[in-house]
Amino acid sequence: MTGDWELVRGNCTACHSAKLITQQRGTAQQWLTMIRWMQAKQNLWQFDPGTESRIIAYLSENYPPDAARRRASIPPDLMPPNPYSTVAQTNSR
Repeated sequence: MTGDWELVRGNCTACHSAKLITQQRGTAQQWLTMIRWMQAKQNLWQFDPGTESRIIAYLSENYPPDAARRRASIPPDLMPPNPYSTVAQTNSR
């Protein structure tokens, strides 16, 4: 973990879980828009410019809009045998 993660955690998890952060994706502008919305509607405090820049940089670098949200599926040939599979299901493949 970087020091900037600690900065994000310290400022953001006072109001919501870290899971909410890690489930979101956005560009620097989108993260800034979310912060401004939270400041206007959710009573989030104002950050000094340096803190805000570091938070936005961390979030946009680690949670960009094009990042995969889930891991790739496991290829069928690497899956363990399914004990509940029937012969009919196996033959239909």
